[in-house]
Amino acid sequence: MSVCIFSLNVSAEETVYTDGDYTYTVENGKATLTKLSDNVSGDVIIPETIGGYPVDRIGSGLFESSLYEPHNITSVTVPDGVTEIGAAAFEKVWCEAVLLRTSARSVPPPCRPRI
Repeated sequence: MSVCIFSLNVSAEETVYTDGDYTYTVENGKATLTKLSDNVSGDVIIPETIGGYPVDRIGSGLFESSLYEPHNITSVTVPDGVTEIGAAAFEKVWCEAVLLRTSARSVPPPCRPRI
């Protein structure tokens, strides 16, 4: 498996990074996942760290696909370090289960977690 890491400057304050299938930003030493590659399918395990930063948030657009159809995802596992999940994070994903091992303060609809 090859991993490509690069950055793209969006503004003077925010840099967008890509690592494998994820696009993310970093704020205060913690990563927010913002986009998942369109070719991902099956079981998705949100990483605990990315680019050396702990993953602390899942952005609202993580599962938005640039294709006409949503990702073909069977399940999503969210690790304990995630404290915030964007309001529409799971809106564009159809899956059988979302397993939360997280201390997130709220879980957005239409997420139906299986704990």
